[in-house]
Amino acid sequence: MRLKGHYGNVITTFTLSLKGVSAKSFFHQLWSGMSKDDRFSIIQSLENRLDPEGRFYLRLDKQAAFQGNFRLSEQDPIKLEVSFINGHDSFQDQPSKLRRMLESEDGSRQVET
Repeated sequence: MRLKGHYGNVITTFTLSLKGVSAKSFFHQLWSGMSKDDRFSIIQSLENRLDPEGRFYLRLDKQAAFQGNFRLSEQDPIKLEVSFINGHDSFQDQPSKLRRMLESEDGSRQVET
């Protein structure tokens, strides 16, 4: 889909649907491409990154992403919306389940909350 920004610049959106092994591989690549500090920051701010429908939001540095490095950024970001949660999970269960998944991916740094 093509949209126009405030100044007439073209904004391109992509929708990608991945399930199973493909989804795990994509997320693993994204997570492992981030610094430990960014991963820690994401885990600490998890509740603020989830909406009631189970969507998880990240904003990544556009230039760094094109070089294969994934870094959190609020300046001209790539806005990423990820849905991990199936329809059977309640909103109250989502943050703790996602936190456990992220911490297991991170392995090297467990976060106490």
